[in-house]
Amino acid sequence: MIDFVFRHAWGRLGKTVYVRIDKTQLHLQEVETGKFLEVKLSDDGVSAFGHPRTMLADFTLAERVLSESLIQLGRPFFGYTSVLMHPLDRLEGDITQIEARALKELGYSVGARRCVVWVGRVLTQQELVRWQFPTMGGQVCD
Repeated sequence: MIDFVFRHAWGRLGKTVYVRIDKTQLHLQEVETGKFLEVKLSDDGVSAFGHPRTMLADFTLAERVLSESLIQLGRPFFGYTSVLMHPLDRLEGDITQIEARALKELGYSVGARRCVVWVGRVLTQQELVRWQFPTMGGQVCD
């Protein structure tokens, strides 16, 4: 309930972006408008997100790529209130606390006031709008 109130109280000042990450593409979706952008990172998997043992190979490059992608998506005047990071690849045995924290820091570094990491299935539009995560089959790193 607090998440719902938070999102609506700040909704007039900023927006929420859902960022799905795999090693070759970023999928960005502005939740309120449904505006969508796919950013191809690399054909051969060598990118900021293309390390064989972890999700982030280069934090500085990942920050620049995400920031430029948000600009292409059409960053609101007051920026994005919330960023929901969703890693899609390389989750053998679950996400580590270090990887979750790095993804959260990445969201904050591009101007988010709140960043949450979701590990699980791709969320539906209804779940995104209501900021509700499935109770089974996933994990929120808040």
